[in-house]
Amino acid sequence: MTTTDPPAVSSPVTLTEAWRLKTMHGSDAVYTAGGTILQLQREKGEDIPFHIVSLSAIPNLDKVDYLVRNGERELSIGAMTKLQECASHPLIQAKWPVLSEAASRIASPAVRNQAVIGGNVGYGIGDLVPALLVLGAKVVWFHGGKEMVEPLRSFIRSPKPKNMILVSFRLPDEERICFYRKVGRREGFIPSVVTVAGGIEIDSDQNVKKVRIAVGGGGYQPRRLERTELFLRDHAIRRDRWEDVAKIIEEEYHPAPTPFASEEYCRQVVVNIVAFEMERLRNELWTGGI
Repeated sequence: MTTTDPPAVSSPVTLTEAWRLKTMHGSDAVYTAGGTILQLQREKGEDIPFHIVSLSAIPNLDKVDYLVRNGERELSIGAMTKLQECASHPLIQAKWPVLSEAASRIASPAVRNQAVIGGNVGYGIGDLVPALLVLGAKVVWFHGGKEMVEPLRSFIRSPKPKNMILVSFRLPDEERICFYRKVGRREGFIPSVVTVAGGIEIDSDQNVKKVRIAVGGGGYQPRRLERTELFLRDHAIRRDRWEDVAKIIEEEYHPAPTPFASEEYCRQVVVNIVAFEMERLRNELWTGGI
């Protein structure tokens, strides 16, 4: 059930309480964090659910800090962390600058001060997702009294229980340089036309040891370009291979055309960005520029 009247608002203080409220009210209820998605629905003249379950009173959902598990260090970012905090937090800026850059390029400062990372990811086509995929992020989510942890890569591909709650995101502490490029409109809640993120490690022979490339934008569900990554891995980045790389990207990447950009335009943008950025990162790594 939806309504144009002001909805009832609950502010639970535990994940279990929030989950029980949402389960009890079913489709008549919705979780809210930053509230920007509900604001978008209102601006479109759409009805909103009768009952809002606010997650803002639950402790630690906006916490950013290191975790050490099994001797490995990860950065944990609470799902209620504001996008502006993701852009400006010193830990994120120091070790994961690609996420800081991605967050800083979403919408306006007013929106970034309200919207949260969990909402951007939960939206399904948020512009942060390609950056998080390149960073090898894991998702912590809650359902039925249990917390689950899984790679973001699989999380966005598989259906999830309707009442699950995003808790946090974990980033491995890896040595890798990355890029993030966003093409299109910036204003309000409008997704970009194309978003591309990538990262590489190279060995002493200039061969690619590890590579991740992720694309999103428009209505396209963000994902890694796994065939392109496989083709680049264990080889040097050379211009005479870009024609083959372009063909693989064209076969692997199938964006939906929009009123603002054709499918062919989006493909060509991705090809150009990947070629330029991979060469730039290779040169910086090899010459010690970073």
